[in-house]
Amino acid sequence: MTARDEEAATERNRTARMRATQGGAAARRGVALAFAFAALAGALAFGLLLRAGPGAADESAPLAVAATTSATLAAGDLGAELALVEPAAPSVLDRPAAAAPAVVSDDLPQSPRAHVEGSEAALYERFLELGRRGDGSLSAEAERRLGAAAPAPVNERVALLRALWDSGAPDASRWFVSAIDAPDEGARAEAAVPDFAVRFLAERAARDPAAARALADAVAAAPQGCDAARLARAAAASSGAPGVEPP
Repeated sequence: MTARDEEAATERNRTARMRATQGGAAARRGVALAFAFAALAGALAFGLLLRAGPGAADESAPLAVAATTSATLAAGDLGAELALVEPAAPSVLDRPAAAAPAVVSDDLPQSPRAHVEGSEAALYERFLELGRRGDGSLSAEAERRLGAAAPAPVNERVALLRALWDSGAPDASRWFVSAIDAPDEGARAEAAVPDFAVRFLAERAARDPAAARALADAVAAAPQGCDAARLARAAAASSGAPGVEPP
């Protein structure tokens, strides 16, 4: 194929595309005109009915129906021709916008999260409610769960120790000392409840003399075989606290 042939083919393709574009635009204009004509015919027919009055309604009705039907058929024919034209590619503006992710602002009031039943947080709230009664219910619960030969699960004992201290129970220090010096768990290098008791009191010892005193008592009363590293942490946290004798 020569350069002249290629140029002629390119020109033919360009002309075909222009005709297709012009044909689609013309078809759309024709549909719009047809619908406008149908609306005008309906309005004229309605006007004739109003002007003729009730007595001439039967005579004018066929004329109105015929005018409306002709306009509708014309619009349908042009619509069918438009359907044959290849539709243009959808515009980016026609695409539905993506839904924005739900954002919860920290500045808005949030509903409190419900604690999972049986979790340490849920148990703590229940034990703390017993402590608020002030009738010894929490101490009785501690005797049953912390003083029994078969200890309760770890999450129950940790939640109970927290509630004893935070509610200001008079026997809170006693139960913390008992947890640190427990004969079996106290001898292990890693034990959940004794480690928690030392850490909990150590975090408060500098500002709470009662916490420093409980640590010193645990070191002083520790039986033979208690983990030395844990006792050393308790002694270090209690030393230097105001009003507390070094163990």
